[in-house]
Amino acid sequence: MQSYAGTLLLVSHDRTFLDNVVTQTLVAESASGGGTWKEYVGGYSDWVAQRPHVPAQSANDTKTDALSARSEPRGAPAARAKISFKERRELDSLPAELEALEREQHEISSRMSATDYHKRGADAIRRDRARAAKIEVELAEKFERWAALDARAGTTS
Repeated sequence: MQSYAGTLLLVSHDRTFLDNVVTQTLVAESASGGGTWKEYVGGYSDWVAQRPHVPAQSANDTKTDALSARSEPRGAPAARAKISFKERRELDSLPAELEALEREQHEISSRMSATDYHKRGADAIRRDRARAAKIEVELAEKFERWAALDARAGTTS
């Protein structure tokens, strides 16, 4: 990639990879910018250092309330001082789980894109389609959980 002269749009959840590879970061500033995209110089760590401070949540922000309600156990205080040991372990394991799911998704997609895929039979095609749909749901859930845990962990440092 270093010798490539053009522009490459890269989407990844691997922060270390982003820090080591990208020269600019494009971020959706939905919380503070009303759904706009903003460009930052550098990788993930550079964005964290440059990003604007997000003000406290407004009372009418129902979408954020709904996400918080799903990630917080019932009866838990709105803002915790720390995330639990179990949550920390979950947060630390999520990147590897996401990577495995994305790898499986890519393998299924590659298999389904083959010119002779139709020869595999209807049952195999149904299994692949069902698994691909399940992976989509699992990825969305894990990314949402990761964001919730990461936000809570980030408020404690």
